[in-house]
Amino acid sequence: MMEDHRVREHAVQPNAPQAQVSAMRPKVQPQDPVGELTRWLVSVAVQGRTIPALALEGGQVKPDFQQRLTAVDRGIGSDVPLLSELVTWTDGGPVPFFRDILEAVGLAVPRTDEALVKIWRREQERAHAKHAIPSRPLPPCLVPEVSGGGHGRREP
Repeated sequence: MMEDHRVREHAVQPNAPQAQVSAMRPKVQPQDPVGELTRWLVSVAVQGRTIPALALEGGQVKPDFQQRLTAVDRGIGSDVPLLSELVTWTDGGPVPFFRDILEAVGLAVPRTDEALVKIWRREQERAHAKHAIPSRPLPPCLVPEVSGGGHGRREP
């Protein structure tokens, strides 16, 4: 499938050598771990890449990872693509709590895995377009805000 290849072509492989993973890992500042994670994911988006969760977490996902990743997407405007979709799980797909992130930021949660992966891939395309230099037109968002939701994302 062409889309699958394109999404993963720039991704660091889940079983990459430890030196490659260590070189990619951000230096998290204890005073602002969400801000540091946000800056790291924006740099991943600028490069048109994805990044394995284990590369971000130094080889072992920390207990607060879901909370930090959700906070990254809560802090952006409703017209801006998510950044959490740039993080891949050990199987190369979305993190297992991607549905929870969508719900936490006030977006509709897809019922099927097929729809979830389609949304996840579209948000990757949107993040890559938004943060490209120069930026490109954003593809349409596939996931609507929950009516009366919007509790998670800032209004533009």
